[in-house]
Amino acid sequence: MSMQAQAEREKQARVTYGKPNTQVAQKFLDASKIYSNNPVAYALRQSNMLYETMKIHENTIIMIPSESLNSMGFGHLGATVAYYFTIFNYPIC
Repeated sequence: MSMQAQAEREKQARVTYGKPNTQVAQKFLDASKIYSNNPVAYALRQSNMLYETMKIHENTIIMIPSESLNSMGFGHLGATVAYYFTIFNYPIC
């Protein structure tokens, strides 16, 4: 009897621990539906996540793939900054 009761408690614990995972997965599914229909909201979310990461890790170099920057609308930011520095004769560091 005791082994059966232990097995039942372990089964219930797995169910209890699994519920938050299911809830998180459902939230991600809901968000993906919103973002798939609204690319502007998705770009804003990406920008916000990048901002929050940079705010928390102030002195950390964060490597971001150029394709990610392109999808957020910052694809030519480096060229724009370089052009600005060239026009106003600032040294590019």
